[in-house]
Amino acid sequence: MLAAAPSAAVLGIDALDVLVEVHVANGLPQWTLVGLAATAVKESRDRVHAALANSGFSVPPRRVTVSLQPGDLPKTGTAYDLPIALALLAASSQLPPESLLDTCAVGELGLDGQLRAVRGVLAVARHVAATSNALLIVPPENLAEAMRVPNARAMAPRTLGELVTALRDGTARADQRARTSVGTPEDVPDLSDVVGQEFAARALEIAAAGAHNLLLLWSIGTIVDLRGYVVMRGSVYIARV
Repeated sequence: MLAAAPSAAVLGIDALDVLVEVHVANGLPQWTLVGLAATAVKESRDRVHAALANSGFSVPPRRVTVSLQPGDLPKTGTAYDLPIALALLAASSQLPPESLLDTCAVGELGLDGQLRAVRGVLAVARHVAATSNALLIVPPENLAEAMRVPNARAMAPRTLGELVTALRDGTARADQRARTSVGTPEDVPDLSDVVGQEFAARALEIAAAGAHNLLLLWSIGTIVDLRGYVVMRGSVYIARV
């Protein structure tokens, strides 16, 4: 049986549609994944199998083919675990295929079926809200990020089993509570408060956006306050001259 689950790929600061197709056929047990997938995506087989088994679902002992469309778009990261699992459940008649219509799923699966955070949810939410306005299914840690996008419809189940139950019952709904809790406190520093220093502010923005390291040099006696201005995965090196 053939089934598909919509998802998305992050390319730079943008996102593109990805359709995860799964075909379950008779034959010796085998897992084939195609679609220009990186190593982290190919390793989804073991995570998905363990998550399904530990969530009370059966893993069909058949030939499984997973295709990530479009096939010429590079796929990286672990965000395809969730749509692969959903499409596999639909293809093995454990989930109604029509329940995946008007949805877009991204998320990593733990071996126990828990949904874990992934990168790029903000870009995916912007893309989905601007195109299909589908129900975006994300891990709980990414819900606030997704709800920063105006008109975004997102839900964040804690486990794969919880999500499948909601899809089966038709109770999968967008979570509106997170939207009221997301905001920017008035006392949080912002680069727009800085007068002048255009090059320094631009350097901070580039470093934060690309997770680059940053070297700050200033004269003795200069007061430097970095609270709230640098939020990135890179390192900040500070030196006085």
